[in-house]
Amino acid sequence: MPKRRDLKKILVIGAGPIIIGQACEFDYSGTQACKALRDEGYKVIWDYKGDYSFESGEKAFHNIYKKRSKNIAIFASNDQMAVGFIHAALENNQQIPKDYAIIGYDNILFSKIFFPKLTTIDTDVDQLAEEAIDHLIRMIKNEVNLDRSARKTLIPVKLIKRDTHK
Repeated sequence: MPKRRDLKKILVIGAGPIIIGQACEFDYSGTQACKALRDEGYKVIWDYKGDYSFESGEKAFHNIYKKRSKNIAIFASNDQMAVGFIHAALENNQQIPKDYAIIGYDNILFSKIFFPKLTTIDTDVDQLAEEAIDHLIRMIKNEVNLDRSARKTLIPVKLIKRDTHK
């Protein structure tokens, strides 16, 4: 996929308070993705703090639209906010991905059936759950030193290319 030369900024929405179970998988991989984008020469802006809801995505759109910002890319911390952003943009006669290219995170079922179909990042949630349960079991069995229990486990992610990033 060729790099879009018209996009200079990438706005991240959803970098608000972490809700356990909704955003833990985004924390590390999302920040690594943003670092990679900076390395590619994009200006990454953590501007809008959402709560991972559809309505939060709509609010993010209205906040950005008021500033007359166009030709920017949006990276949403989850698909619900991405779909909310797209919904509000389309209601305001904006074109996706021409005016706002957007990528979500989660690959929820709705991202495949919403129009335009959402480009998203897929995480192996089963593997994520297995790793978390394994760690909890080891904690219960006192096999983990709670004073030193921090552990980094990388779960592979995959970019699912659909219609909202082109």
